[in-house]
Amino acid sequence: HIQKAQKKIKGLLASENAVEKQEAADLLSETSHGNFDDELIKLLNEKEVSLQLAGIRAMGHHPTSVCLEQLIKKLDDQEKAATEALIMAREKSLPFIRSRMLEDNCPAKQKESLINAIGRIGGKASHEILLSLVNELPGFEPHSIKILHRCHFKAGKNDQSFIEGLVRNQLLYAAA
Repeated sequence: HIQKAQKKIKGLLASENAVEKQEAADLLSETSHGNFDDELIKLLNEKEVSLQLAGIRAMGHHPTSVCLEQLIKKLDDQEKAATEALIMAREKSLPFIRSRMLEDNCPAKQKESLINAIGRIGGKASHEILLSLVNELPGFEPHSIKILHRCHFKAGKNDQSFIEGLVRNQLLYAAA
């Protein structure tokens, strides 16, 4: 049954009818089974924005490396939808988010949005990335600290002195 369903969805995605493509993309947003990388990438290049958005949502449920590479590229055009899909992809998207943030052409507003996304993903891997971003993106140190606090970060013995130093510096800056 699963193979029949996958074949049917691939048939709908290959259709010339936009309604059928939309229906297939909506179906893919409800499941995480199957390999639909090529079909989802084609949806991102559709002329209709609604099909692009449906493809972006579906990629969040099918977070393969190929899909996430393409999804990161869509941040400039469809930032809100792409960010939500990256959050849906959970830990698998973290390396892609981090590499995008470290690019020179990433706008500051987008960096803040991606830091928020890392916090919403949560977990140990997110905490580690946020801590590393404090050093790598010093201009976003206060925002990174705020997001660490929001995602209930608890410093271990290794990180405690580092965090205390950050907080001390922020207090000195605020007092000045």
